[in-house]
Amino acid sequence: MEYLEGMIWYGMWPMVIHLSVKFIQHNLQHFKKLERLEAYEKKYGKDAEL
Repeated sequence: MEYLEGMIWYGMWPMVIHLSVKFIQHNLQHFKKLERLEAYEKKYGKDAEL
């Protein structure tokens, strides 16, 4: 039983690492969008007409 639990535990790590990397990539992309929005607001102002 311990051998099976070990296999399951170590078998899950690649999936956990993959999901963690994807989550971090998603957050970085969102952060880049927010930075572009802040730069746009600084350049044109919040209430600027397009």
